[in-house]
Amino acid sequence: MTAPSHSHGLRSLSNLGTSHIDTLIDFITHDDRPTFLLHVKTRNIPFCNSALDSLLQATASRRDFQSWAESLATVAKHVTAQPIDLGTFAQQRWMGKSLKSSLMAVFCRWTPAPTTQAESTTTLDHHQEQDIPSSHSSRNGNIGVEKLSDMYMGWLEPKNDPWMSFVRNYPFDQTPLGPISSWHTQLRRSVQRMMVCPETRILYWGDQHLMIYNEAAVPILGKKHPCLGMPLVDTWGQVMYDQITETIKAVVSSGKAYQAKNIMFVLERDGFPEQTWHHFYQLPIIGPDSRYIGCVCEFAENTTAVVQENRAAILDSWIKAAAVATSLKQLWSASLNSLSKTSIDIVAGCIFSLSNTADDSRLAKSSMDPQDYFLEASFGVSDIQSRPSSSLLYALKIVPIFDKWAVLRRADDSLPDDLCWTIPDQGTINTLCVMPITDLNDRRLAVAVIAMNPNRPFDEGSKSFITGIADLLRKTAIFITLPEEQRKNEEITSALSDKLQVALLKAEKQEESYARMARQAPIGMYMLRPDGYPVFVNDAYLELHGTSRAQFYKNADEGLAWNPSVYEEDLELVNDMWRRTIEGKKPVQAELRFRTPTTSSPDKVRWVESMSYAERDAAGNVTSVQGWLLDVSPRKLTERLISEKLQDALETKRATETFLDMLSHEMRNPLSGILQLADGILGMVDPPTIQDTVDPLVDAAQTITLCARHMKQIIDEVLTFSKLDSNLLVLSLEKAQVPSIIKTALKMFEMEIEHAKITANINVDDSFTDLALDYVLVDPGRLLQVIINFLTNAIKFTKDEKTRNITIKLAASTTKPTEKDFGIAFLPPRKDANTELQMPLSPSVSNGLMDWTAEEELYIYIGVEDTGRGLTEEECKLLFQRFAQVVNTTSPKTHKTYGGSGLGLFISRGLSELQGGQIGVKSVAGVGSTFGFYVKTRRAAPPTAPASRSLSIVSTEAMTDVENLPHKDGELDVQIVTKSNTSEMSDVTVENLHILVCEDNAINQKVIAQQLRRLGVHTVHVADDGLAALNFLETTIFNPSASTSSSSSSSSIPLSLILMDVEMPVMDGLTCVRRIRELESKGGIIGHVPVIAITANARNEQVAVAVEAGMDEVVTKPFLVRELVPRMVALVQRCLR
Repeated sequence: MTAPSHSHGLRSLSNLGTSHIDTLIDFITHDDRPTFLLHVKTRNIPFCNSALDSLLQATASRRDFQSWAESLATVAKHVTAQPIDLGTFAQQRWMGKSLKSSLMAVFCRWTPAPTTQAESTTTLDHHQEQDIPSSHSSRNGNIGVEKLSDMYMGWLEPKNDPWMSFVRNYPFDQTPLGPISSWHTQLRRSVQRMMVCPETRILYWGDQHLMIYNEAAVPILGKKHPCLGMPLVDTWGQVMYDQITETIKAVVSSGKAYQAKNIMFVLERDGFPEQTWHHFYQLPIIGPDSRYIGCVCEFAENTTAVVQENRAAILDSWIKAAAVATSLKQLWSASLNSLSKTSIDIVAGCIFSLSNTADDSRLAKSSMDPQDYFLEASFGVSDIQSRPSSSLLYALKIVPIFDKWAVLRRADDSLPDDLCWTIPDQGTINTLCVMPITDLNDRRLAVAVIAMNPNRPFDEGSKSFITGIADLLRKTAIFITLPEEQRKNEEITSALSDKLQVALLKAEKQEESYARMARQAPIGMYMLRPDGYPVFVNDAYLELHGTSRAQFYKNADEGLAWNPSVYEEDLELVNDMWRRTIEGKKPVQAELRFRTPTTSSPDKVRWVESMSYAERDAAGNVTSVQGWLLDVSPRKLTERLISEKLQDALETKRATETFLDMLSHEMRNPLSGILQLADGILGMVDPPTIQDTVDPLVDAAQTITLCARHMKQIIDEVLTFSKLDSNLLVLSLEKAQVPSIIKTALKMFEMEIEHAKITANINVDDSFTDLALDYVLVDPGRLLQVIINFLTNAIKFTKDEKTRNITIKLAASTTKPTEKDFGIAFLPPRKDANTELQMPLSPSVSNGLMDWTAEEELYIYIGVEDTGRGLTEEECKLLFQRFAQVVNTTSPKTHKTYGGSGLGLFISRGLSELQGGQIGVKSVAGVGSTFGFYVKTRRAAPPTAPASRSLSIVSTEAMTDVENLPHKDGELDVQIVTKSNTSEMSDVTVENLHILVCEDNAINQKVIAQQLRRLGVHTVHVADDGLAALNFLETTIFNPSASTSSSSSSSSIPLSLILMDVEMPVMDGLTCVRRIRELESKGGIIGHVPVIAITANARNEQVAVAVEAGMDEVVTKPFLVRELVPRMVALVQRCLR
């Protein structure tokens, strides 16, 4: 869009060749209505008259006009030969009329104000970007001009003013404001008015609050100057920008100027930062279209008024506080308290009173000894000493008369360095006022020291203020020390004397009553002097000490009367108790031993509880020490017996755990060997060669395996039962998918179910899918253990029936399940168990759990239905009890038929109740049974990241009981993996594996090595202990010296993984793996050595300790090597990534 030409630019119109345009040129040129022509296709302005030019000079910029005119082209299609309303611009209503040849005439009504010479010159300077001729810019140009309206003042004049020159030459073109030639007309006018104003002015322009200010505002800006044309946020920060924006919005919204009073600014004056106070106003600048374009802040200093008002308030507060003081001590405290509150002039102070040792009149007038003075009160400075410094007292020499006071200043070096106090938020003081306070006889009573504000000048007003304070202090002190007038006559004295006598008689009777009560009290009571000498002790007190009254007072004459009665080991405690009683203001209580024998304690030691407190006078001095003694020997005996019984119980618990650990360890080792050998036999006869020979071997191997697993299950159940029976079993709540846990349970019994030809399936109820449950918060191991126990019983009692079906039902609800829901009568919780599951109130970040509320509480139901032999009503009553099995008249040898320890269902009941649920059964003899339970849970977020090294993968063979699951809340996630899905995780083959078996048991070592070789492992090495494993590791490819040496690289032994036993002689497995991880961190071993622990220690805590020591995974004995191999492959694959 091209710029418009003026009325003298008629050549552009004649080029159009339009005849009807030519007829209008003369009329439009001289018309007083602002008019222009717009070519709607090219958006050019071929013509505008003088009236439009005058309007733009007075109200709007050319840039704004061009933008607005260009926008009219979009509405030109609606313009006809009849004038239509085009809206408002420059506060004028514009009309448009369509002409031929794609032209549109636009005009408005406007009566221009008389144009002054200054305005005309400003417009010329704005458009032509040139200075006014010197004849106009000079003040001499106005000589001889009579009318004010004919006088002229140029842009940013006078020219010879340094500030005006600075502004004119300032590089505005390098700021967001741009060069002066591009400034808005109203901005130039506002700047002109602001620059010639002697008061502080700051202008904020536009939405960025671009700053322009006059010379008077430079002290307020301080080191921020120069910042002309810069955004407010770059100069003062976001906080100030937001505050200014909010106040401007309030101004524009309300239509009223914003006013703030008594705002404190720190200005640099006379070479130091001075606190000043100002009023300021915010006045908006409104553009031609009534929109906000800027704001002017006008400042007016009122420091003097603020300071004087503050001094008057301080003096008024001081007078009110001093009026109620009845002693000099109260006067000193009240005086400094008044000065410390809101004083502008004073920032710290203290008062030293002259002590009684300086009562001599001569000494009191001129004492220079700091020991004669004592600190009464202070404020503003924390490290002041209790005695005045010698330099402070020396300053008193220059104050010989009471109505004088000394001024110590840093400026004249009269302020000593030790009196240059540093005040928080104020800095180091520059001026200190020292005031001696005397009585009518010029006897010095005290010395007041006042520190003046270093950010305020110490002028004549300050001196007058301090003089007033000093005068008030002395006069009030004189008034307090005046002798009390004699206001009582003899009659009043006599009457008061009679009343006093009556009061004394009453007091004596009351004292006698209290004394009799104290003498007869069953507890020891005493009253002592501050030096410890007894004033009163009752008989019970002497009885506790085991001494007579005469002997007790004889001991008091020789020293502290109670020392002979107290055990020597407790004398320090008694002395400390006495010291705290004398120095403190609260009662002191302690327990100590007396030598007096007692029959209530086996060791004849008498324990007493002592309480003492100090009585003080009005001055705070101790007048006596009172207290009591109580014999607590029976209570101490009870506490001792309870402690001994508790220690015995803990020792029994530790011994039980040790025994169970030993039993588990010693049985799992041979069981592991039995399982490995049986599995090896099965492997050697597959495929069979001679059927008659093989069948007995296969049957024997399967029988061995079955017995070994049965023994392991009994061991696991005994361990779980011991913890459950002692309420020591703790849940480890984790995010898990319940259907996956059920599928894992079925997978574990896949071979047994297939061998027994049982049809097993999972029935997911609609209630579970309707709630859209995915991950929930449960203990997956404990949940799996209950399902395993149910499946074990279902398989045992179904495999010999004609119809062999097992169905696992999964359901969910938001309310607690009842018998009506599933037809199962749930057993009430046991009274001796804690059945209330405490779910966390907020999610664990490490576990990735979501937030929940009480309304999101859910219940998961799992039931196992079979078509086995079923149970009668009498048999159902025997279930879920300790060591209980179904025994009836028709089947008297159930134990011999089905086996088991009788603990499985009892454990399942405890685990269900521990998870906030219940367990139950529904059975019909000859038809089948349904065992069901439910647990309380809540939703959980899906896993967001893969598990780290702390992930513990547990094989199906090791999963007969969840004791094999290492749980540690907040640290370990548990993933249940079977042989089939572990093999899919890895790209490493068995033939590539090089394994080191570190096992001290020779049989287990030999069997494991043979099994690994038979399963295709490339190389198997053995070691008898952890030290042998470390020595072997130095010969492998993990040794950095072997890998860097070309000559020895060929002889380095390949190694993929270590199978490490935990309990070994010389060096155990945990110490060995810690040493390996330490060498890895220090560079003694290259890379990460994969280590799997094989241990008979099956408790959760033991497994967690192994993982924490550095084991990558933990396998509990007994286990099958053929199921361990896929895990080994998967671990090696993970470590290679």
